[in-house]
Amino acid sequence: MNTHKRLPHDTYNLVIRFLRHETSAAEIQTLEQWLAEDPSHRKLFHEINAEFQAHSENDRDYKHIEDIWMSLSEKIETADESKTRVIVPEYTRFSWYTIAASISIVLVAGFSLWRYIQPDLVKSQTIIVEQAADQKKLVTLIDGTKVWLNANSSIQYDEHFGKDTRTVLLKGEAFFDVTKTGIDFIVQTNNLNIRVKGTKFNVTAFNNDASECATLEEGRVVLQVKGKNEAFDMKPGDQVTFEHQSNAVSRRVVRPSSYSLWKEDPLRFQNATLEDILKKIQTRYRVTIKIHASSVMHEKLSMTLHEETLEEAMELIGIATSLKYSINDSEVVMYK
Repeated sequence: MNTHKRLPHDTYNLVIRFLRHETSAAEIQTLEQWLAEDPSHRKLFHEINAEFQAHSENDRDYKHIEDIWMSLSEKIETADESKTRVIVPEYTRFSWYTIAASISIVLVAGFSLWRYIQPDLVKSQTIIVEQAADQKKLVTLIDGTKVWLNANSSIQYDEHFGKDTRTVLLKGEAFFDVTKTGIDFIVQTNNLNIRVKGTKFNVTAFNNDASECATLEEGRVVLQVKGKNEAFDMKPGDQVTFEHQSNAVSRRVVRPSSYSLWKEDPLRFQNATLEDILKKIQTRYRVTIKIHASSVMHEKLSMTLHEETLEEAMELIGIATSLKYSINDSEVVMYK
């Protein structure tokens, strides 16, 4: 693409559709080629991604995204005409970006500070993604990986993420749904180093907690505790925990979905039938529910499930309906 021309609208639309998870494999390949053509394209992607993430909750209002796209197009055009290195200047506050007073002024998905640098002195830049207090956020990385950040959590990665390496630094808690690209995806915390190809897993590593742990939901993970020689080749359902005080590492088998429920929206039922409630519970907890008491399926209940485990959810239903239950792996049986 000739950067001396205004950036084409179809490229802009391609980026937006990628962020909305509407692109085909061929379109993703086209986007990757565009990103590889010029370092300025990657900077543009991060800027658009930042604006998309910041406003996606407002019924996908793209006006602000369009404005920043046009503004950056003009900057690239001017920079190319003067035959200088394309640099996206530092934005200290961004007049188009308003942050509520109750939220710390932090950088969100892909939103970076690009400093003025000399053409012959290229410094490694870092992109910070940090979560506001009492909120959680879904971030889509440039490689298509989805990261759910819990409240007071952040990830940090280099601006060249996805090109030769895919390393992120995590503080707090995050759930990763990693896209397989052929490049290892590495999550680092204070004490853990987690290497994957493409998988789903949860990592908890708050600074003030007594431990750090990784819980594998799908795929394969190789986890190593920094300073220790042993590596854990984790399978789905494995949870590896590092205790700070004792410097001990342990592995156990858990129900992985119970450790990522924080990223889900609450399930609210108002005068809903037991049949409808159980269907949604099956989806949420990824289990099969068999009930040997069909007469109660049309009973109506009102309840809200936040981060309750499967056992806790079934206990609530059992109390409300006087039904008993048993759980065997991914199957739940309810009976009188």
